[in-house]
Amino acid sequence: MPADGTTKKSFRFHVRDGRSLMAAIALLITGTITAEIVDRFVYQEVTGALLTRSRLWWEIVLNLQILSVGMIWFCYSDRIADATGKLKRMHVVLCGITIVAALLPSMLAAASAANNWFYVRPNLPSFIGFFLFGTVFWFFSLLMQIVLVRIRARLSGVQPRRTVMWHYAPALLLAVIVAVDAPFGGRVWLVATPALLYLQGAMPYLVHAIGRA
Repeated sequence: MPADGTTKKSFRFHVRDGRSLMAAIALLITGTITAEIVDRFVYQEVTGALLTRSRLWWEIVLNLQILSVGMIWFCYSDRIADATGKLKRMHVVLCGITIVAALLPSMLAAASAANNWFYVRPNLPSFIGFFLFGTVFWFFSLLMQIVLVRIRARLSGVQPRRTVMWHYAPALLLAVIVAVDAPFGGRVWLVATPALLYLQGAMPYLVHAIGRA
């Protein structure tokens, strides 16, 4: 305490829920992998030198996928076991959605193998289709997160934590990048989209996991 008797504010942060932090890390890993795949499609004009044709690269990705799914399941396993009724069902649904979102690179790998995209460059409509699927799925996942928080607060009788603007900072940053880059034919927004959308999806977990000391 300072000499004048006033209380000094602490701005240190600590992890109060390690399991939520693990789910956030899993989503950040997936966002990074997906952004790398999009980067290779957008900026690599010759498919012969694609990193995504490397067996070692995909082995690393698949191992990270297994790790991500394990961290998400570890985040939700006790919550599902301890909850009942609507809250239990919401945890199950949200866990499933988050796992599917984390497996998006594996889905891309399966689609690439089925369509021979490792050797023949995928056409633009196919790329746009996957791009739109990922974006719509993210919005649905975020909506489910919001519903779950409201149901959990109502069932427990606790006032839900007030959402502040910085919780949506990744989505706002993406909107700025799209507005600045896309009209001029830029490609940065395409690569930034999966990275920032997954970061936005990880925000509820980060907010729940990290508190001020």
